Amino acid sequence: MDSDLLSSFGGKIVKLKGQSEDLKQDNTIPCELIQDDAYCYYVHEKTNVPSDRFTRLKEIIDVKAPFILVCRSEGFFLAPEKLDNNDNENSLNFVTARKKSSRSSKTSSNGDQSTMCGSPLKLDIIADLSVFDGDSTSGASVHVDNSYTLKFGLKLHKARKILSMYSHLFSSLKIEGAGDKIIESPTLITICDGENINSVSSMSLEPLFDKVNNFLGVKITETRSEPADTKICHMKRSSKFSSGEVLCSAKYDIFSENVTGGVSQIDAQGLLSLELEWKKKAGESLVPLHDPPLDSKAKVNVQVTSGDIRSSAFTLYQELEILGSIIEGLTTRQVNWIGTPEHPLIDSVENLVEQLKVGHDIADCKLETTTTVDEYNIRFDCGLIEDRKDLDFTDLLWKILQNCTSSADLVEAFNYIILELRKGDLQPRIHTHNVTTIGQTVRDSYRGQMRAPNMSHTAPLIYLAEIGCQKLTQDYIQAFLNGNLVSMSHFDYYLAGNLELEDKLLRLQKLHNALEMIILLKQCLHLPHVNLSECCQFMLKHYEIHAIDPNHHFTFDVPTSCLSNAIQNFPATEWKAKGVKLVANISERLVYHFTVDPPFDWLKIKTDERKSNTSSDDHEVLYHLTIVKDSVSILS
Repeated sequence: MDSDLLSSFGGKIVKLKGQSEDLKQDNTIPCELIQDDAYCYYVHEKTNVPSDRFTRLKEIIDVKAPFILVCRSEGFFLAPEKLDNNDNENSLNFVTARKKSSRSSKTSSNGDQSTMCGSPLKLDIIADLSVFDGDSTSGASVHVDNSYTLKFGLKLHKARKILSMYSHLFSSLKIEGAGDKIIESPTLITICDGENINSVSSMSLEPLFDKVNNFLGVKITETRSEPADTKICHMKRSSKFSSGEVLCSAKYDIFSENVTGGVSQIDAQGLLSLELEWKKKAGESLVPLHDPPLDSKAKVNVQVTSGDIRSSAFTLYQELEILGSIIEGLTTRQVNWIGTPEHPLIDSVENLVEQLKVGHDIADCKLETTTTVDEYNIRFDCGLIEDRKDLDFTDLLWKILQNCTSSADLVEAFNYIILELRKGDLQPRIHTHNVTTIGQTVRDSYRGQMRAPNMSHTAPLIYLAEIGCQKLTQDYIQAFLNGNLVSMSHFDYYLAGNLELEDKLLRLQKLHNALEMIILLKQCLHLPHVNLSECCQFMLKHYEIHAIDPNHHFTFDVPTSCLSNAIQNFPATEWKAKGVKLVANISERLVYHFTVDPPFDWLKIKTDERKSNTSSDDHEVLYHLTIVKDSVSILS
C-alpha cells in the first residue's frame, strides 16, 4: 500500500482524535475529508446526535462510542427534516449487477456463522466485482428508487479500501510518532450504499489488542440489508447458528408515533410497547419471526401523554388544566377563563345554595355539566374513574366556579356565599380534612364566629385554587383506592401539608400521570390486578423523588402469559436472533434483525411495489431483514 497515502490517512485519524478531546463539551463532531467524497467523523462518548438515522445505526451494529464513522455526505448526523433537497440521489434508475457464481461464493446458503472467511488484512487487494457501471456486463437488474434515498453511502470497493488502510495502521505501525495514539483508536464504521450483490449497507473494523496493548488482529463486521418480504416468506428461511445458544427477542408496539410500517396499532397518545427475550438451544432449527414462548422474559415500556380525549380520566385532566391556569394567573395576573356569558355563574351558585337550604343532601344536588366529553370516544374506560359520592360544599363550588368568565364573577359568587352564611340558613357539610379558606369560613359560621375573608387583589383566585386542589386531590385518591391498587400510606408525599399552591399542582399532575398509566395498562394489556398494583406503587414512589419528564419511559417486568392476547393481536415490529461464538476468546456474532420500517434511509434497494407496508388491512405486514455478521482474524 502507498506509504504516503497511509501516512496521510493515519495523520488525519490522529488529528480527529485530538479535536474530539477539545470539543467534547461542545457536542461538536470533528470531521476530515479523507478521500474525494469520503468524510471521516470522530464520535466521542458524550456526543448527543438528535438523529434517528444515527441512533438506528448504533442499535443495529451494536457499537458504543467512541468510534469513527466514514460516509459520503456531510449531512449524515442531521435529522432528516433538516437535510437539503439536494441530498437526494440523482443516479440511474437501474444498476446492473453480475450474478455471483457458486465457485466464488464465500458464504453458505444457510448463513452459518462459521463459514465467514477472508483475511481483513488483505482487503486492499480484494476487488469489488459485485457492481459494474455500464452495459458491458450481463447480469441481473436491481431496481433502484431515487425518490427517497440519500447519498450517504460509499461504493463497497471504496469502503473496503478505507478499512484496509485502517487495518494497515495497526499491522505495520508505519506512522512516525503516531503509533501509540493509533493503537488507542476505536472501531471504524463505513457507510455503504447497498448497490452491490449482497446489499451491504455498512462495514466496520475493530482493532483487537491483548492486555499489554499488543496488536492481535481485527474484527470485521458486515451489515447486509435485504428487501422487505412477508412473514411467511421469511419463516421459510431456516438457519442454524453455530454458537451454543441463540438469544431471540421481539418487540411489539401497541401504539407509538415512531412506527410507520403499516402495522395496526391502537390509536392513542404516548407509547406502549412490549419487549420479550428468550433463548434457543444449540443446533436447534430456528424459524424466524416465530412467537415468543411462554417462558420468555417480558417487560412493558410505557410513556404517558396526558390529555387524550378518549381516556376516562379526561374530565380530571380538564379540571387540572383549569387549576393550572388559575395558579399561573396568580403570578401573571392573567387567567384563561373558560365560562361563557350566556350562562351567568351566579345563577348556578344561587341554585346550589337554595337546594342546600331546603335540606337536600349534597350528594343529591344537581349541577349543570361543566365539562363535556363525547362518550363514543371514551375507549380507555377501565372502571377506575367514578363520580365521587362524598363531595362536600367546596367540592361542589369548584365544579361551578371553574367556569367563571371573569374575576368579577368570582368575587360576586364568593360575596353571595358569605352573605348566605351570615344569615345562618346555610350550613353545608365540610370534610374534616378540608383546610381551604372557604372551608374554614363555613366551619366558623357553624359557631357564629365567621369572619368575611378578604376579597381584594388575588385573594379570590387563591381561594378558588385552594378548593380546586382540595377537590382534585380527593378525586385522584379515590380513583386509586377504588381499584385497590395502593393503600393510604402511599399518599403521604402527595398529602403533605403546608405546601405552596404550585407544589400542590405539581403533585396533582404526578397523580394524574400515574392514573393515566394504569388506565392504559389495564385497558390495552388487560394486566392482572397484582401487576397493575405493582406498577402503580412503582410510579407513585418514582414521582416522590423525580420531576415529571414527558420523555421518560417507564419499564415494568410482567409475566409473558399476561401478554398473550396482545402478542396474538399485534404483529411484532422488531424481531431479532443473535448467535455468538468465541474465536480466540473474542466474540463473533451472527444476527438476523427483522423490522417493519426500513432500517437505513440511505439504501437504494426498492421493495416490489406490490409488496409495500401500508395502513390498509388488505396488505400483510412486510419485514425488512438486516443481517449483521462478524469475522475475527488473528495474526499468527
